[in-house]
Amino acid sequence: MKRFLLIAIAALFAATAAFANDPGGCPPVGAPLIGPAQPYDFTANGLPNGDSCWYKTNITYFYGYQAPDACGYSRDRWVFNAGTATLSQRFYVPSDYPTALTGMKLIYILDFTDPTNNGNDNAITADITDLTAGRWLGGNFYSGWSGSVGCSQRIGFASSPTDLRGHYIELKFTTRKANNTAVQINVKYVDLLAN
Repeated sequence: MKRFLLIAIAALFAATAAFANDPGGCPPVGAPLIGPAQPYDFTANGLPNGDSCWYKTNITYFYGYQAPDACGYSRDRWVFNAGTATLSQRFYVPSDYPTALTGMKLIYILDFTDPTNNGNDNAITADITDLTAGRWLGGNFYSGWSGSVGCSQRIGFASSPTDLRGHYIELKFTTRKANNTAVQINVKYVDLLAN
């Protein structure tokens, strides 16, 4: 019995590693073990709850206790600095994923403060790309033309003409931000769900 238990635990850890995200080999959120069935979440550390599991260029990880976010809560978040900044994560959809996967749904919380309404000088793009096929699948865009938003849930969709099992996928946020300290762009609560 002990031997069976050890083999089962080893298989569980091997399965988790097979689903690991890049960078850092972080496990995705996956699906909840209890409660009603939920869509599979491919992101790792989307809250965020630490400064890991994402490629970052010109990004600051902001601890919630430093200051409340636009929602008025002390939550951790990724802050995009002036100029161009990127935040990205890659993952592999296992070839033995239980069902065909041709769509995904991106959900995240955006704080976008642009008091000068600088149009496209201040913008954020979320892109979901099939790296294996070299195909853009979908995403989301927001700019200063739309004004400031705080604590805004943003949703983007991705679709593929072919099954994504066995493919590498990238989720990437890119911002351009005028060199103005009054402009704030940050994200948190990032989920990329099987749709």
